[in-house]
Amino acid sequence: MKKSILIPLLWLFYTGIGQSVKQPSEKFKHEFERTVSDLYRKHNLHADFIIGIVNGNGLVYSFSIKGDSSTLHSKISSSTPIYIASHTKAMTGTLLKILESEKRIDLSAPISRYLPGLHFNGKINPDSITTRDLLSHTHGISNNVLTYLTAYLGHTGNDDDLIHILNNYSKFDPSRKFEYSNIGPIMAGLIIGKVAGDWKTLMQEKLFRPLQMINTSADISKYKVTDIAPTQIFFQNGKFISASFQKQNSTMHAAGGIMSTLDDLSKWMAFNINKRNNTGPQLLTPEQITDVQALQARQDRRYFTYQRYGYSLGWDLATYNNENILTRNGGFSAVTFNFSFIPDKKIGVIAYANTNEAGSFIYVAANLAYNLLLSKDNTAALLKEETALFEKGLQNITNTVFIERSISADSSSEKLTGYYSAKDGWPPIEIVSKGGEILVKWKELTGRMKLEQESGATKTYSVDFGAMSRTFRFHFKSGEADQFENGSIIYSKNRQ
Repeated sequence: MKKSILIPLLWLFYTGIGQSVKQPSEKFKHEFERTVSDLYRKHNLHADFIIGIVNGNGLVYSFSIKGDSSTLHSKISSSTPIYIASHTKAMTGTLLKILESEKRIDLSAPISRYLPGLHFNGKINPDSITTRDLLSHTHGISNNVLTYLTAYLGHTGNDDDLIHILNNYSKFDPSRKFEYSNIGPIMAGLIIGKVAGDWKTLMQEKLFRPLQMINTSADISKYKVTDIAPTQIFFQNGKFISASFQKQNSTMHAAGGIMSTLDDLSKWMAFNINKRNNTGPQLLTPEQITDVQALQARQDRRYFTYQRYGYSLGWDLATYNNENILTRNGGFSAVTFNFSFIPDKKIGVIAYANTNEAGSFIYVAANLAYNLLLSKDNTAALLKEETALFEKGLQNITNTVFIERSISADSSSEKLTGYYSAKDGWPPIEIVSKGGEILVKWKELTGRMKLEQESGATKTYSVDFGAMSRTFRFHFKSGEADQFENGSIIYSKNRQ
């Protein structure tokens, strides 16, 4: 394990709204780094970990630990490209607010104005739903096919293909209660495409470039794969399973599709803390940024030790240790990303780790940073409580048994090979024999089949696709299996 201090401490104090708050001091640095490093070593973690503290001026402190099994050629740093997953939603909401300020869209207008081809086959009324509803997750629409296609399987078609999926395979909750998902921001991305152009290009032109986020993009091809922090999977007794980057352009979407760096994200953080950009023409007025951050929908959810009470146009509104805090975190496969700030104190924390075992470790570290900086009396008690939560999650992972051997291609397993189709818009699956193994191809994903359980005429296989795992359950009759259950989806073999 190696650790490095990336940014020197520049000032002793800074002034926030209503209260002066200590900036990282030598005492903070010593206590924070010792505690976090000890926690990392005690639990034999392997993650590339980085954390940064940001105020209205930008990044003022960062600390990193390089995982001992990392495939990164050098230590993780503030310039290492990382995937920010669902934090993209906050950026999408801001982009739409910019387009509204340019009179190109009205967030309170019905989505039928911008997506005339969207009719949901008469099951949902698009006249009753606004873009504001999409961004605040109060639209009532669910669509598993769209979610899996854009996040995992890969969408290589055009926007009209997604409209077709929405029209034919959506479900609707008439209560319209807050229900967090990818659907709303993805649909908002479709609206951007209709009124202004490709959302990825507009993010670059209207948000990243003006904020001088020079290493931020929705286009993965702009990065060298060897420079990107990889996703690393570990299981029982810290066994290393795999390391790869599991995103491609076909799975980068408006609800989770941005690559960035700690350096760039600190500029985005400062923009949200100050409600203005520090250089160049202002992207939005303070009132417009307030609208993006303000309460739009109620929720009541405990997330780690944050009590979420609301949602804005891209941010979770929560309380933590008697402070109001805005968060929009992210996670994909083994990647965990924390982005949060306390508006009244004008201070924020960004944290990232890239192994499944280190998921809530970043929240322990982020919260410790807040509590030390704000000189909270209950810092030690909260650290103990949050460490226990982290250890509970870690225990579940280390108890998971990893099945090492994939099934070999023999006379029995060969009977599984072939093309399979499902109803309700799900893409076909091909099972093939290759290199002595049985492989599953599902759109952009390829995974090895591994026998998990055999009970009578039923065989259950796990398929590790890297970004996710699925369970296939085959029911054999007279030695043949023409169908299998992929979770709740039934696939049937195509017979020529």
